[in-house]
Amino acid sequence: MAREHTQVLRNLALRVFDDAGRPLRRIHARRHVYSDQDGRGHRLSTNMERVLIITTQGTDANAPIDLEDVENLIFAAPRQPGRLDEIDVYLIPTKRIAEDARQDHRHFLEQRTTKGHNTTWQQRFDTTDNLCGGYSSKYAGFLIATVTESCLQAARSVEATGAGRR
Repeated sequence: MAREHTQVLRNLALRVFDDAGRPLRRIHARRHVYSDQDGRGHRLSTNMERVLIITTQGTDANAPIDLEDVENLIFAAPRQPGRLDEIDVYLIPTKRIAEDARQDHRHFLEQRTTKGHNTTWQQRFDTTDNLCGGYSSKYAGFLIATVTESCLQAARSVEATGAGRR
């Protein structure tokens, strides 16, 4: 079921770009990297719990972040965690994500004692002021679409027929 939900979220995010006349072309299947008409790279990420997972190449706050190889991140997630009735689609510059993630990680390292294997960081798209939280508000200006149930049903029917192009 989780894999099915992930594919529905991906298809919806890509459909938002298609409907806006800005189709994306997949250039790296395993890492979900796409290119737009201007050659800009975009990574597509989804999460049913509204958590952006960021992987790094080290444990300190200045470690290279795996998103930094593309210009933007497309993040698709349900408005309410675990529910597919409304889906938010964000287009966020990866430089901004990297700056915010590093700042959160610095605060995390200052506040907690760890064993030092912190190469997976999180940004929670919720409305809290908790460490690594509040990204629904912080990134509100990067929200490009909210897809509702009628669009979801269309995406599911495309998925059911196997006609998805990605």
